[in-house]
Amino acid sequence: MSLTTSELNKYFIKCLGDSLVDSSDVNEKPLCVKVKMPEEKKLRVYLYNSGNPPGGRPLGEYKIVLNVGQSYGCRGNFDYSDGYIVLLIGYIEAHDVFVFWDATRHKDFAFNKNLQVKAATVLTALANELSYQNRKTDNGTEIVIAAKSENLKLAIRKRIDLMVEQMIEG
Repeated sequence: MSLTTSELNKYFIKCLGDSLVDSSDVNEKPLCVKVKMPEEKKLRVYLYNSGNPPGGRPLGEYKIVLNVGQSYGCRGNFDYSDGYIVLLIGYIEAHDVFVFWDATRHKDFAFNKNLQVKAATVLTALANELSYQNRKTDNGTEIVIAAKSENLKLAIRKRIDLMVEQMIEG
């Protein structure tokens, strides 16, 4: 059974702990938060349930269904306005693992686009602080990060570091 938007957002906030400065309404998607890590950052979090439904994906994959509120047949984009850093995250409740895709690699996307992560990447995160997977996209290769909930802040910092590296290189 999937968590509601409110449940997902509340759990994400709980995992941020004392890093949280402020947040938007937990019933809304995306969730906007201000965090200290150690400097203050504004994050716009697109958080989705991630699962492996029977018949939906191969056994070795988990997926999220990407939708930012666009109608069927319409293209979607993330909202980078007002100085927010966009995070694209799936949560796998069965393993208590957050998965971070590279939002910059997903632009002008189709309604209900699927994004996948290999089960091996998720399981590796259970034994390590962070786990990584390279994944091809229409906009280049992205590095997917998986982390147990206790390592959420570390994963956020790594995702931001990778985005900064990508901007410097590009």
